[in-house]
Amino acid sequence: TLLEGSAEVRVGLGRNFAAVLFVDGGDVHDAAWALDSRHLRYDAGPGLRYLTPVGPLRVDVGFQLNPLEGLLLDGAPEKRHWRVHFSIGQAF
Repeated sequence: TLLEGSAEVRVGLGRNFAAVLFVDGGDVHDAAWALDSRHLRYDAGPGLRYLTPVGPLRVDVGFQLNPLEGLLLDGAPEKRHWRVHFSIGQAF
């Protein structure tokens, strides 16, 4: 079962640039209808868009608002609670 949601505010910064603020949340579970609101994970952050004729080039920085304790990354405890994402096109 998958539950996810997103919200984004976009503000133009001149002809070819825009700034965004976003918040995302969600949960995934291997059993049908087994979602629990206590397990929802949230992140938020800013982003920048460069507008091109084929769509925006995006860079976003996401910060975990409620990190998952005990999370392992390549077998080691995850200590970094933020990520940088690059993409082409709008998120939604």
